[in-house]
Amino acid sequence: KGPSFDPTWIEKLKRNPRKAKSFTGNFAVTYHFQSRKHGGKVTDYGIRMWHSKVKGDDLKRYRLLNSELEKLNKASPGYIRFAPMELFEPEEYGFLVKGNRHPCLRMEWQDAENLDIFIHNIMKDKNINFESKKNLFREIKQKVLETGEILHRLKCSHGDLSSGNIMLSQQKDGSIKIHVIDFDSSYSQTLSNLRPSSIGHEDWQHPGYISGKLDMFGPKSDYCPLLTLIITLEALATDIDLYDQFAPPSQDGSGILIRKKDLVSPENSPVFRAMLDLNNSMLTTYIDDLFMLLNQNNALTIKRPNSVHVNQQVARPAVSVIVSKHEVSAKPRKAT
Repeated sequence: KGPSFDPTWIEKLKRNPRKAKSFTGNFAVTYHFQSRKHGGKVTDYGIRMWHSKVKGDDLKRYRLLNSELEKLNKASPGYIRFAPMELFEPEEYGFLVKGNRHPCLRMEWQDAENLDIFIHNIMKDKNINFESKKNLFREIKQKVLETGEILHRLKCSHGDLSSGNIMLSQQKDGSIKIHVIDFDSSYSQTLSNLRPSSIGHEDWQHPGYISGKLDMFGPKSDYCPLLTLIITLEALATDIDLYDQFAPPSQDGSGILIRKKDLVSPENSPVFRAMLDLNNSMLTTYIDDLFMLLNQNNALTIKRPNSVHVNQQVARPAVSVIVSKHEVSAKPRKAT
């Protein structure tokens, strides 16, 4: 129950009310509802409720989030959407369970697929040739960079950019639309005093932030995920065989090519070595920026990597060099 909200369970509309589809993540479950507005227009919503008690900071964040998301959407082109949400709270509103009303979120329903599922479907579609796949991956990469640029310009961060929180849809003209969801870890100047309930997925986020060694809450929390995303997309656009070699067997929001172990020990990573062997100078530049970020042990000295700037997509000579433990340099010859 919520203000100006007349919900109908979507499975009931489909006459299959005993098989409700639920989407779980971050201690919460989401169900699909529809609501008819005063003009008769039907709108789809996701209703999200938590498995456990919600922290006070989280409730404060959700009370403020909708206006923050409105600012981001006003600053965004039509092909980037930050999914709006509204908090419904007891005593009057919320989700009724066994006589007790609990807080829940009403979210704009996204008719889209998670990034990892979208990419998997592209990879397995034999009707799409390599050139078309390559163009799609680079279009997605460009729009991911633009999403990061909008967040940076408004001094915000998502905090958990990953294949589970970036959704994609293909428009009638074939172009890609980005849908950003799940703002449990988000930051803005308005939200700066509210600590996040989670700090991102370990396959996408800086290991130092995950372990608690580095406090990257704020704009810096998006640097590692953005680099990991554009590296993945540029690598697939260069060599689609990397997908069969490194992609996980299931799509659940985990890393598409790069996993936690690669971020923890990049110099020993087979996937990074395979990417560098492609001799794509732009890809090498992205990886170089990621390696320099991963080597940082002081959050205060971390700067925004050049590779995540939309206007600085220029390949440059690499600074970091991976040297295998098995490689031994030859002894210098004596002068004669």
